[in-house]
Amino acid sequence: MSIHNELLDDKDIFSLVKVPIQKKISKPSYETWMKDVYFSSIESDQMTLVAPNVFARDWLEERYAELIKFLLKSINRKDSTIRFITK
Repeated sequence: MSIHNELLDDKDIFSLVKVPIQKKISKPSYETWMKDVYFSSIESDQMTLVAPNVFARDWLEERYAELIKFLLKSINRKDSTIRFITK
């Protein structure tokens, strides 16, 4: 998925990442782990995402960070790191 993203802000890019994630993981997994994750910021090619709690943050880091990085690169053509924080 290559998109001309000059008009997209970083929040929009993360929304675009969530679309293929819904197709790659089961609906219950998406609803449990990804649905409530949202974009916080991006700085120096590090995207910060907010998880609803510490348990979810740890689960996401261990199981979905690489998938998110891969999908993010397919959209914005940059290598980025992903950092999860909690509310």
